[in-house]
Amino acid sequence: MGGTEPRRVDLSSDIDARCGTSYSAAMQITDIEIHEIHPPLAAWNGDEVRLSSGDNWDARTVVVLRCDNGLEGITEWEGPPRDASIADVEQLRGTNPCR
Repeated sequence: MGGTEPRRVDLSSDIDARCGTSYSAAMQITDIEIHEIHPPLAAWNGDEVRLSSGDNWDARTVVVLRCDNGLEGITEWEGPPRDASIADVEQLRGTNPCR
């Protein structure tokens, strides 16, 4: 096959350093961004995605969380953002992601 193996980076020590000290005790989620995206479907599986995902086949929601110490997190879910989902995510504002 040739080529090189993908480089793996262990971030656990960085997260432990940020979350395991008194510095992190005051860490808070300060900014939340919610984005609805519509990525194109690959031709080889577009029909399967449409069938398995129902009416929301073309929508994804991406959430970016930012903390006051520079730490950022990202997650996503299938479908557009809904009021209940947005309310759940907004409850994270002001909380410590390490707790």
